[in-house]
Amino acid sequence: MENARNPFPFTLDRSSDVKLSVQMANSIKRLIVGGAYAAGDILPTLHEFAQALGVSLRVPREAFEILEKECYVFSRPRVGCEVLSRNDKVWYGNVLFILPGDEGSYYADVFIGVIRRTLSREGYRLEKTTVPVGATSVGSTEELEAALSVRPTLAIVLYGSPEVERTLRAKSVPFVTVADYAVKRKGSLGNIGLGRGRALDGFVGECVRRNVREVTILGFSGKEGEVDPSSLLAAKGIAVRRHELAVEHGEGFLMDVQRAAYQKMKALLAEGRETVYFFPDDFIAMGALHAISLLGEEKARSIKFVTWANKGFTPLYFLDPTRLEMDPVTHGATVADAIITYLKGKGLPHVEIGSTFVSGETLSI
Repeated sequence: MENARNPFPFTLDRSSDVKLSVQMANSIKRLIVGGAYAAGDILPTLHEFAQALGVSLRVPREAFEILEKECYVFSRPRVGCEVLSRNDKVWYGNVLFILPGDEGSYYADVFIGVIRRTLSREGYRLEKTTVPVGATSVGSTEELEAALSVRPTLAIVLYGSPEVERTLRAKSVPFVTVADYAVKRKGSLGNIGLGRGRALDGFVGECVRRNVREVTILGFSGKEGEVDPSSLLAAKGIAVRRHELAVEHGEGFLMDVQRAAYQKMKALLAEGRETVYFFPDDFIAMGALHAISLLGEEKARSIKFVTWANKGFTPLYFLDPTRLEMDPVTHGATVADAIITYLKGKGLPHVEIGSTFVSGETLSI
């Protein structure tokens, strides 16, 4: 086995909305499929790629992780990254998973991972691509265009996206949405219901049962898809206060969210109001709970709150949080089974996934 010839026959576009690591991974995929990198070749090292492309080590490291997850390469200790044979397994088709936003999340990563493993066992390759939220220009959807250049057997659109759906219809690509849609989208095979707010009834019902008079929501300013219990609470005569965190997207965004939530929560706690706090995002919860914890255990126990959480990634706290919980493992398995049923020619079954209300210790104290 030797290093592939002409190892760097591509460049990266720094003006593109597509992450450099994703551009690099896609370029290497095309070289593997086109035969420039043959099975058994050892790719250049991380340092060699970084130097040749003028990027930090993080870029080739992330690109290699993408390639290994998608079974294009295999990392061999003390040898390097080996190109795998594309004929090692018979693949019946390619499924494209389309994710809005420029990067994943804990929920999406675990969810997609479960689906990938199930599809792989059944002989279907799954690849993931991302599209910026609200993308409309050609440049902002170039990663999607590249992914569609190898026609997928099926596309799965997480959370739904009118722009992406239009592109898929125009290219006659069969697709399924996983979103909170009331009806099937035009041109789609069907919708797998994603009820992010399904647990809100349980939350509001618990507030009524415990005679809660006021709920204070600490949320994002204009965040799309955020669960909002305001109307349900108001219908039950429960007062609602809402405070917005205005945090700019960019490098270090999640840490900025936690810092902003921490500072805002400190100010709210200083008011000394009798209220129940609701955190509709787990990173907001992390910052807010840090502020609560600094009160000391005795005072912290008197603070009532409910938070959004992903199973396996619940914000750390000394009490079991009362929460609206999403389970990416169970959800991924449910969606994978539905997709396999469709791919085997039996039609897309009607399935729904969503949040569950978990009654912990932070609303009952």
